[in-house]
Amino acid sequence: MCGWVKLSRDIVDTELWREVVPFRLFVFLLIKASREERMVNGFMLKRGQYIRAYSKLAEDLGYREGRGEKLYSKSTIKRASDKLVKKGLVAVEETAVGTLFTVLAYDDIQDSGFVDFFYPSFRGTEKEPSSNQNGQKSEPYQEEEKKVEKAKKKKDDDSREPEQHGGQAGDVRMAALTEKFLSLRGRGTTLSPSDMNSIE
Repeated sequence: MCGWVKLSRDIVDTELWREVVPFRLFVFLLIKASREERMVNGFMLKRGQYIRAYSKLAEDLGYREGRGEKLYSKSTIKRASDKLVKKGLVAVEETAVGTLFTVLAYDDIQDSGFVDFFYPSFRGTEKEPSSNQNGQKSEPYQEEEKKVEKAKKKKDDDSREPEQHGGQAGDVRMAALTEKFLSLRGRGTTLSPSDMNSIE
């Protein structure tokens, strides 16, 4: 079987990422799911479906630990599949030839990625609009801009203040900052132009 499936980077932001067996099972089903309608063992598979016995899935999901090969138990695979069903990711149906797994919203996953699929918008918080109908920014943004402007104005006023007092307060402040800078730096008393810029 060749080809690829879309696996979005968003998948690491989902709760499924933290559950090892269900995550591995889901990715396996996503990879193995039929891309188009086809016959398998006399059974018609639709797009997004895969048919397999739990015991065979346990073999498929085997993993290496140290030098040995480990297999999940059939009951572990069944519990993982039940979790996927509970989360609404797959549908499971028992048939005469095996268990039919249907990856729900297979097309949506391949078209849009995972976050929208795993966390539908009705469950999350709504995104705050950046502007209203008139093109003005929303109130929180306007308030934030006012705070930034006030802080900028205050800083400008503070920097002009020493100049208004004949420059003496500015010289004393600069001397104190230079002395502190030299003591923290601990490398002599010579100042380079970049040191002067840092002090200013």
